[in-house]
Amino acid sequence: MHNYTKLRTEELKVNYIQKCEEEWQQHSESVNKAGRYGSSSHVLLVLESGFKYIDNLFEELFNSEKSALLSEQSQLPGYYIDDPNYFDNFKKETSDLLLRELNELQSKVLKHFGNLRPQIDTINSKMQEYEKMKRESVNRRIELLQEELRMGIGIPQPSIGTTIYVGGDVGVINTGQIYGSIQVNIETLKESNQAELAEAFNRLTEAIKDSDVDDKTRYEQMENVDFLITQFKVPQEKRKHGVIKAIERFLSNAANLTTIWEQVGPFIMKTLGIG
Repeated sequence: MHNYTKLRTEELKVNYIQKCEEEWQQHSESVNKAGRYGSSSHVLLVLESGFKYIDNLFEELFNSEKSALLSEQSQLPGYYIDDPNYFDNFKKETSDLLLRELNELQSKVLKHFGNLRPQIDTINSKMQEYEKMKRESVNRRIELLQEELRMGIGIPQPSIGTTIYVGGDVGVINTGQIYGSIQVNIETLKESNQAELAEAFNRLTEAIKDSDVDDKTRYEQMENVDFLITQFKVPQEKRKHGVIKAIERFLSNAANLTTIWEQVGPFIMKTLGIG
């Protein structure tokens, strides 16, 4: 993990946990008035606040890491890609961080409801469900970041498009660059007589571009589509099937892509060899 990311994450933890605890206090005051303190709905409210805290923390972690690595990649091409240990270490560091944050969250929630035995099973079950989902998401983000560096996507260069500010003042990422990358790959598909597949990706990409979603969501969705289309350059036996399936779940569950994914998603997955 880049040193900047470590410093940024420690700084954000203090702010985010404070906001989380403020939400917990608000929940407690609200359910006390309604006479529902310690109810299942109260437990779920507390857990949702905790999960949101971890989601926000990891979102900023990846924004910071991406910004720092892309900035250095523009000056030291291939530096991080050529280091076989960097992303292995990054994966371990993010895994360790997630485990620490989950254990701390679980400890606080159990302490909060520790005298309510019927709720403990619910807490443990929800924690395990969230951990599984979050680990899968984190690993997918690492794979995507590594692929972006390998392809040079996001390295600052003149381009026409919308700029997205990420991680506060740490830098900008240009949507025109990733959109352009997808368009280049679509043209490659057309040239290799895969017009139907090219049209499927084009429709999906345009749907994302025209969606009424925030800039970060739009960028992340395009980022995932870009990864899918690059997998067609890889022999089927070497494709990252786990990452592809995770992306399928991500895109198919996106509210703004439900209709278009139902139309083109199954065809894209089938062509990728994902049944």
